[in-house]
Amino acid sequence: MTRMTARALPRAEGRPATPAPARALPRAKGRPATRGPARALRPVILALTVLLAGCGLAAPGPDRPQAVTVLGPWTGAQGDAFRALLDGSGVPYSYEGTAAQREVLLSQVQSGSPPDVAVLPGVGELAEYARGKHLRDLGSIDPPLYDPEQYGAPWQPRLPDLPGQVFWVPLKADLKSLVWYRKGEPAPTSPAPLPAWCMGMGDDGASGWPGSDWIEDLMLQMYGTEVYTQWATGSRDPAGRTLVPWTDLRVLKAWQTWSALMAQDVREKPGRTGTGEAPDRESDRESDRARGADPGEVPDQAPAGGAAERALLTDHRGEPHSGGLLFSLPGCSLEHQGSFARTAFYGDEHRDDVAVVGSERVLPGSPWGRSQAQARGREVSGDFAVLFNDTPGARRLLRHLASEEGQRSWARDAKVFSANSKVRVASDAADTFIEKNLVGGQRLCLDASDLMPATVRDAFYEATLLQLADPTSDPLPLLKSLQRVQQREEEETEPPWLTGVCSAPQ
Repeated sequence: MTRMTARALPRAEGRPATPAPARALPRAKGRPATRGPARALRPVILALTVLLAGCGLAAPGPDRPQAVTVLGPWTGAQGDAFRALLDGSGVPYSYEGTAAQREVLLSQVQSGSPPDVAVLPGVGELAEYARGKHLRDLGSIDPPLYDPEQYGAPWQPRLPDLPGQVFWVPLKADLKSLVWYRKGEPAPTSPAPLPAWCMGMGDDGASGWPGSDWIEDLMLQMYGTEVYTQWATGSRDPAGRTLVPWTDLRVLKAWQTWSALMAQDVREKPGRTGTGEAPDRESDRESDRARGADPGEVPDQAPAGGAAERALLTDHRGEPHSGGLLFSLPGCSLEHQGSFARTAFYGDEHRDDVAVVGSERVLPGSPWGRSQAQARGREVSGDFAVLFNDTPGARRLLRHLASEEGQRSWARDAKVFSANSKVRVASDAADTFIEKNLVGGQRLCLDASDLMPATVRDAFYEATLLQLADPTSDPLPLLKSLQRVQQREEEETEPPWLTGVCSAPQ
């Protein structure tokens, strides 16, 4: 039986409590232990392959400046395009590209040798480095490294406990709240049934994040930017009460809406009434003890066939070189995925074979899920650059990366999107739709899980997998567990964790 180890969630109907990790630095292996699907279910030894390239790698001398060290997430073709962007700075550099940049960065910081410049997705984890006094305040550097007017909200979120300081600048932006479909087929205009959705939860190290994207988008479309912000940042009222805890009825409704979609084709299991009754996880735990199994592990309660089970067993990218789920998963026709899918998943082979619409008309739910629905906001994500070592070379390089010229070159050559309001490189209708929304066509909110502390984020990912394992069950026990994880974080850092995470209030 496939088993999922509940490491991030505290005890909830039989789950063991997990001690809160030290807060000095983000966790190296804080992602859910559950390995989703496809690649993730096969025995894998994670090789932190370092792709090094660059110039100025010889030992520095009197006339040879020290190479600026850069850590980033881009490998392959995008890694080559990023090196070309670095070349344009004229600064000697050493670039390390890896999909495990979070683990690599943590190891380097702990050993006292962080890179000069690092690029990570989201700012929740970077905020912990800032609070640990590892990052340089970019706003205090003179002359400025970039024009702040070119990066409006929500691309410059702030730490309320470190007022007036800004530690990051986005080098790449992606629009979420999107639904992709194959060009030539009818555009979706109303909530789609379960068989229409191409879905996979698996990832090499962060399985479950596609499920978190569904929950986040539902929260945004159902309740708007203010509620979304309060939930994502752990905001409190003047009396110190959490405004939108995980157990809030609105959060529960979003989870129930997603679960109801995923349960549409689940056959009734023995002992189930179909009323959404929560599973008896304490009984599961007692059974584990009787068998001599580790009661700290939660059995994979896979549904009897159906899309939820397939999603758990499917990598979100599809099989290698398959053109992504939209072109390789039989029977489905829609994919809820960010703008990065066009280049990262569909690739050159199918890049021109896809079209896109906003998710607000297609997601499940009522009454807002209808053909005339208007988006209440769009979720976005970004890859943010930070400065660990403030050297003249690092300043010059980061200034080039964030410049209008650098961002335009990067977006054009790598086929990515920029948060810089001056950059426009769209060549067709899909890219134009994405760019228009990224630079002010809609209220924008940063990805909620990317704003959360690492322990909360990881527990969120794991909870989506546990819910998919039995989509007919009541999600409330999982939400209570998530709230306890958040409460432990609040003992270390008082919410809100970040401010300015949406471009405008609703």
